[in-house]
Amino acid sequence: HKADPRISEAYDERLVPKELKHFGEALRTELKESISSLLAITGEDDIMKNDPQGKESMEIRAAYLQPLHYLQIELLDRIRKAGDESQNTSLERAMMVTIAGIAIGMRNTG
Repeated sequence: HKADPRISEAYDERLVPKELKHFGEALRTELKESISSLLAITGEDDIMKNDPQGKESMEIRAAYLQPLHYLQIELLDRIRKAGDESQNTSLERAMMVTIAGIAIGMRNTG
C-alpha cells in the first residue's frame, strides 16, 4: 500500500506542533485498524498478496521516495524558518521538485 506511517510520523515529529500531533497519531491508528480489518475480511496475511508485481513495484519506488520525503521535511522546516525572501524562493523551488518527484513516484498527480 502507498501509505507509510513511518513517513507520516517523520513529518509530524519535525513539523507539527505538540498540541496537534494527536491528529497524526489518530490517522496512523485508523490506517493500522483499517488494514487489519481488510486482512481479516479477505483472510490474507498481506494486503498485496494477490499483486506481487504491484508490491514489488511499490517497494522499489519506496526506496527512491524515502529520501525525497526526508528532503521535503527539511525544506518545509527551512521554508517556515526562512526570513529572507530570495532564499525562500530557492527553497520553494526545491520544494516543488520534491512534490513533483513524490507525485511521480507514487503515481499520483500531487
